[in-house]
Amino acid sequence: MSENLDSITFHDHTSPGYEWLLPAWVAEERRMKRHMKSDRVYKYFYDPEGKIYNSKSEVIAAWENSGLIAID
Repeated sequence: MSENLDSITFHDHTSPGYEWLLPAWVAEERRMKRHMKSDRVYKYFYDPEGKIYNSKSEVIAAWENSGLIAID
């Protein structure tokens, strides 16, 4: 792991702020230390098959492309 990496946390649809995720989907937050600045948080989302998405909008687009109706 990089020395700049402070922490990694995982979330599912039961986590505060991630209630919008479907069951079996996982969100990952990577918090990176930044010199003399506030930490940067990178978010990644994984579907049940392990495919990675870089944003909530990508996740919702994938759901819509598969025929799911997403209400944001």
